[in-house]
Amino acid sequence: MQNEFVANQSDDVLKAMLANLDSNKSWSDFSDVDQFRLTLICRTLFQKPEGQYCLRKFGSFDAALWDMRRDWVAGLIRMPFHQEWWK
Repeated sequence: MQNEFVANQSDDVLKAMLANLDSNKSWSDFSDVDQFRLTLICRTLFQKPEGQYCLRKFGSFDAALWDMRRDWVAGLIRMPFHQEWWK
């Protein structure tokens, strides 16, 4: 995520973003509005690695950088909240 994105968000959005990192939180713990916000944030979070994967696939992205990004995304997906969101 870009720093500008975070800097321009309300406290409520930032609190929801932080709460999704809490392993005790479930998708159902969030209001409909927060679920919508988090869906947009999570989609944004996964779009950049998706684009980098395509660049790597066609030889335009360094393999070592892709390996780091892939590992980062794999760790993110292993988090309970993101597993629920992904479903």
